[in-house]
Amino acid sequence: MEIKEIKFIMSKKAVTLGGLEIKKLFRCLECNSIRTILKSSWREIGNFNVFSVLFKSILRKFIGKVSITKKMQYKLLPYLNKYSEKDIRFVSVVFSNGKSAIFDTSDIPQVDILQDIKDIMYKNQYFAFEKNIKDKIVLDCGANKGVFSIYSVLLGAKKVYSFEPVSRSNINLLKTIRLNKMEDKIILFRKALGDENRSEKISYRYTGDGGGQINPKFVKENGWISESVDVCRFDDLNLGKIEFIKIDTEGYEAKVLIGAEKTIKKFKPILSLSAYHKPSDKKELPELIKNIREDYSVRLNKFSEEDLYCY
Repeated sequence: MEIKEIKFIMSKKAVTLGGLEIKKLFRCLECNSIRTILKSSWREIGNFNVFSVLFKSILRKFIGKVSITKKMQYKLLPYLNKYSEKDIRFVSVVFSNGKSAIFDTSDIPQVDILQDIKDIMYKNQYFAFEKNIKDKIVLDCGANKGVFSIYSVLLGAKKVYSFEPVSRSNINLLKTIRLNKMEDKIILFRKALGDENRSEKISYRYTGDGGGQINPKFVKENGWISESVDVCRFDDLNLGKIEFIKIDTEGYEAKVLIGAEKTIKKFKPILSLSAYHKPSDKKELPELIKNIREDYSVRLNKFSEEDLYCY
């Protein structure tokens, strides 16, 4: 499905972007490194002063920090930098076939939700289409803000089991599900999927943080939040047939696959999963999948991030 319009909905007005404006917006969202800024032309990025961001990003890179923060990235967005974060309450996406989705952004950074819309809907990083989603039962592991879950319903999914373990992100996703009147299609769990049933600590920075992790060895900086979460094997939930599994769990992908081994063996669902969180992912994850079922074909897609598509 092609995105026709993106709307920023505020308390008293709305701003609608279409066509070339959407392309420019998504191009700006890719400016997350010094190299990308230097490669980009003024016309591609938009009419704004990039030099202050470039100077700060070089200094941050020199002292070993992430080159561009979210606040700096806002300055690269000619539409969002006109408004404060609190002004934009919802982001709506309208597709060329008339279907639409709306996301509650009152508690999450707009850059984050737009990044997900760009990656999942615009660039289709998980390779989801009507032909492999329509009338299927979908499992969304690491649902976060719910963009893939919502997109799956728009593509015709029969049902989506959506797993988001971070409490604040789970609450935000529930709001979005209700906004889109998809309660009958999306079943939301506040659990993490893994290779055994236990209690763990998950760490994250803010609502909708896509970098939340279950990793005792992960070094957390100031401002990180930790909370307990139930981890469970998908096979033990007895949810029946699954036909498409998307996994983006910040390095937990192998554990999710192990916990769903019986389901994968029995039904051979399409698997679409991240392959970049660990240096060994592109080698070890395909080997694990082939050990579960030898008849999978595996390919590496690079539409946005690096993802394995197994069918």
